Amino acid sequence: MTGLPSINLTTARGAMASRRGGNRPGPLWLALAGVAITLILAVSIQIAGEVTALREANQALARRCDELAARGALLSVRWNTESSRQVVMRRAQRELELESPDTPATLLVAAPVEAGHERSGLLALDLGAYGVPAAVAGERP
Repeated sequence: MTGLPSINLTTARGAMASRRGGNRPGPLWLALAGVAITLILAVSIQIAGEVTALREANQALARRCDELAARGALLSVRWNTESSRQVVMRRAQRELELESPDTPATLLVAAPVEAGHERSGLLALDLGAYGVPAAVAGERP
């Protein structure tokens, strides 16, 4: 041997001071872990409630969007109905007392007469050549 004393590591390890049950976490750590878990659960419940409220709001907006789309479609149908040729011609006959002949006719348009001219102020347009039906003023009662 070389003259060095031999050291037994097993006995040296046991000679150190240690707490009894030192492997278990202390009560402070358990309390902090419990508070952290409680906070995480509370926040997750609050977030779940907000997500539910946002889903309900989203569904309400989708319903409103569908209602507005349906209303737009109804307005489009009404516009097409009111602006159809038959409705316009009927209103022209009723409100403006215009008559619509079935065949194209000659349309007389009154043009302003300049001073010093002897020409009449009427201009005749033959709408039959273009296939356009004419509306002429009817007699007022």
